[in-house]
Amino acid sequence: MNDKRVSYEQLIAYAAGDLDCAAADFVRGHLEQSVEAAAVVERFRTVVETLRGDDSRAAPADVMARAKALFADRRVAATPSLLETAVRVIGELVHDSRPQAALVGVRGAALAYQLAFESERVDVDLEVEPEEIGGSSLLRISGQITPRDEADVIRTAVFVVPGTTEIASTIKPDRHGVFSLTLASGTYDLLITLSDTEVVLPDVEIE
Repeated sequence: MNDKRVSYEQLIAYAAGDLDCAAADFVRGHLEQSVEAAAVVERFRTVVETLRGDDSRAAPADVMARAKALFADRRVAATPSLLETAVRVIGELVHDSRPQAALVGVRGAALAYQLAFESERVDVDLEVEPEEIGGSSLLRISGQITPRDEADVIRTAVFVVPGTTEIASTIKPDRHGVFSLTLASGTYDLLITLSDTEVVLPDVEIE
């Protein structure tokens, strides 16, 4: 089946149970042939289950709306590049383990949380946890940058102040894309430069 025949919005509607029988059957057939599409549905359902917590009742409308917002296509103004590249790709947040705490007003309550981002060229997984260093409260960021094409090489990867080229921290991944660093709490853009593409993950909240 041609992937273009099933939109991202249809996948999310299917995962949320919002499609009629005919539309759901059509998407279900697409999922059997597309591992990537099936992964999107599974990720969305994982977020919904996190939001539900231990409540076995159907998720309230506001909870479903919040879950869908996590998967919304995010568009931002162009951030100045560190390198001139041929293509700019915007990544999106697809998983945040914090939403349940956020619903009850306890942002940052967990000792550690995970973030996952996807784009056409790379996937990024981050784990954030507090760390005391020299009396300063910083955050330990452990993560992995995984190019979707094994031939792609990560040239640079940096956290920058949004809308600027001011580098807050430089990422030094190993040959598997794994890295670890410390960073002050804040909102950053994550810029990842490949040989011919710059991937931008906008407004990454580190707290």
